[in-house]
Amino acid sequence: MFHFRSLSKEKIASLLRLYSKNLYTLPASSKDEVPQLSEPARPQLVEEDSDSTLGPLSGLENRERSDAYSHKVLRISDTWRVIACSEGIQWILQKRKGYLDGRPAWDGKSFCRSKAGLRRAIREKVGSVSQEVEVQLAQLPDWIES
Repeated sequence: MFHFRSLSKEKIASLLRLYSKNLYTLPASSKDEVPQLSEPARPQLVEEDSDSTLGPLSGLENRERSDAYSHKVLRISDTWRVIACSEGIQWILQKRKGYLDGRPAWDGKSFCRSKAGLRRAIREKVGSVSQEVEVQLAQLPDWIES
């Protein structure tokens, strides 16, 4: 963690001028004075279950890497599955990579918009699949988004 105590008042003032976006007013009388906030700082709560790339999330089932993700398309095996991304614009071929909060976690290996691309990715990464999986793949639309 970065501490401002290790910086001089001049360095703090220059950093604040650089990054403040008009939230801070610097005293004109002396460089040694500490800048004051022009409005009070508001505390921000951060949810414990948050994803740094997507922001706070309400539950594990909203994470694509979660075993409880709500947009599962098909399970190929114990270590491979296909999901639809949260925006519904691509299928994601995922491989199980370990655990997240005590449940199996998944890692995206291929991202496909077409059924042909998804079949190719499965063939290249997974290999041969069961007849049941082939039937489920055949029922998918040619493109995930119309």
